Amino acid sequence: MTSRVSLVWLAFLAILLSGCDSAEDLVNRRLPPVPVEQHRATAIQTAQAAIAGVGDANAGFNIRIEDIAAAVNASGFAERLGVGRLTMRGDRQLILAETEVARKFSKDDFPEFDENTKNQIDALKPEIRGRITLGLGVASAHSDSKDGRLTIGLRLLPLFRNMEVEHVVLAGELDVDILVMLMNRLADKVSGELSRVEFAKVSFPTIPFKGADLSRSIAFGNADGAGERIISARPLSSPIHLRSLAWLIDGYNVTTIAELAPLGTSPAAGSTASGKEDYSRLQTAFAGKLVEGLGVAGPASGTWLAVSKRLVAELVNAAFEQGQPCFGAKGFLAERPFSSKIEVPADTEMDCTPKIDCTPIRNCGAATVCEQADDCKSTRDCQVCALGACFNDPACERIKATTKYNCEVRKAGRKIECERLGAPAKAACETERAAEMASCEARKSARRLTCEAGKQGLERLAGTGNVADLAGRIGGSADMSVCLKEFSVAPSLERLAASAIVSGKGAVDLGIKYVPREIARYFTCQFAWTEDKHLKVAIPEQPAKLDASLALDASTSNATLNAKIETSALIAHMRPGPRELLLGSYDMRAACAPVDAMIHEMTLDVTKSVPEIGGDFRLPGESRMLALTLEPATFHISGTNVVAKAAYASNAKALILTADQTSVPAN
Repeated sequence: MTSRVSLVWLAFLAILLSGCDSAEDLVNRRLPPVPVEQHRATAIQTAQAAIAGVGDANAGFNIRIEDIAAAVNASGFAERLGVGRLTMRGDRQLILAETEVARKFSKDDFPEFDENTKNQIDALKPEIRGRITLGLGVASAHSDSKDGRLTIGLRLLPLFRNMEVEHVVLAGELDVDILVMLMNRLADKVSGELSRVEFAKVSFPTIPFKGADLSRSIAFGNADGAGERIISARPLSSPIHLRSLAWLIDGYNVTTIAELAPLGTSPAAGSTASGKEDYSRLQTAFAGKLVEGLGVAGPASGTWLAVSKRLVAELVNAAFEQGQPCFGAKGFLAERPFSSKIEVPADTEMDCTPKIDCTPIRNCGAATVCEQADDCKSTRDCQVCALGACFNDPACERIKATTKYNCEVRKAGRKIECERLGAPAKAACETERAAEMASCEARKSARRLTCEAGKQGLERLAGTGNVADLAGRIGGSADMSVCLKEFSVAPSLERLAASAIVSGKGAVDLGIKYVPREIARYFTCQFAWTEDKHLKVAIPEQPAKLDASLALDASTSNATLNAKIETSALIAHMRPGPRELLLGSYDMRAACAPVDAMIHEMTLDVTKSVPEIGGDFRLPGESRMLALTLEPATFHISGTNVVAKAAYASNAKALILTADQTSVPAN
């Protein structure tokens, strides 16, 4: 009996208490909290698979969660929805966002409601104060532009939500369904607004030069600052794509690593094993990728963006390989003098054997040839056929015989007449041929005697050792084309090795001065003379090597790679050369008279004694300054100026764009 009474009282008490539940309690009971750990485990698993798919973390960036909140609030979503400003904090691969609700609802807040629901809201005029808490992840979208930039946009990804009502005021009877529906629909709107806000945008240059144009980013000039120009370059296209992306969310930051890989590289294969949902393991794996690829220990706090130096080198090298630019350049030959003596060697020998052939060329044999070439054989056909029989016509045969006889008589007469007239003609021809041969032999003998008589004079000239002095100067410049064929920047950005094909043309100024010495006693060329010439010079295609150390200047938002290059010497061809010009400008084949008997009888060729003054010379190597202005990566966080004054820093592995110069991430 006693136990039965106790049960009745307990039941009555339960009914009594249920009737005392507040509106807030009744609504909250219909809005049960979502278990966070289940979503956290999924987020950690997803991140572990993504990190496993990042082979080389050659790019990365970090955003403070407080800046994400500022970007979302700057979008005006709170004002549009009538909720409080958003606060955020990180919690082991999740972002927990909270907004306060303190508003009076009206039928116009949700146009999608039916009329009956709108009338109920209008009658109740509910005022609700509470909060909405959302569990968020991060989602990304990327695109490639024609000017060679890869842009990654970041948005929030709503995963779950929890709602709590703290106070309710109604103008009518409590309707829990309406209140629950209003809170759920408001939370839906908050989630939708958050998912649409692109809170940050990161842009990497996949072609490291402005506007994908080599000519706008390369300076190649003399040491004195005079610049050269690019005269041709092929179009450039992006050689890489975004292969994989992963991020880590801790209490204060969202840190992202990315792998930019060559086009054609297969998509990243992430881990398919579920593994343990261990956040500490996730942190360790992520930190290993970050320090290995970018030299950043951490994840480091602050707002920064990093690109590996190896990736920068690969992009620069790919751009030059595609573009193969050609520069217009000036080459200079400093004025240089030359001088030499013109000598006749002491052992010079004179061959006095005349180079005259006195063999008769007149042919007298033709005068005795009287043979007659006429053929007296008749070709007449005398065969006739009649009544089935063929025979030679006797009359025709008699005519043939008569014709042949008459021909032979004429041939014999002509031969007799030729032989009668030919004997005197042959005799006259033989007489003329003998006279010509005798005259030639006389000239030949006289030339030999004259030469023998002049040997002593030549020996005296050779013994002087100084026929004449030759001096001059040469200098000029050339317009050259320097076409880069190989270009390799080291992964550390500390060294440059390149090769080029160089060609060109130009002009030189040549001055020659001739001063006769002992030659004046023997030759007519006895007066000093000078001559100035403006000559063309050609630089044939030839390879040139470029090798230099690189210096990274990260003091501005556009980092530059600077090198002082010592170019190799070049071979130039001057045509005609100085020696050819000398011999062509002054007749060094002079008629000479060492003895009176030699006047105008011998020409002494002294051109062999003029020294070789080459028309091929070297344009010396020069110092050139090469500056490569790198197109910067950019980092934009919506509604904030947190990166407005960002500048480059660097460590051993990466270029880092940072908005906080007091805390540069480094290894």
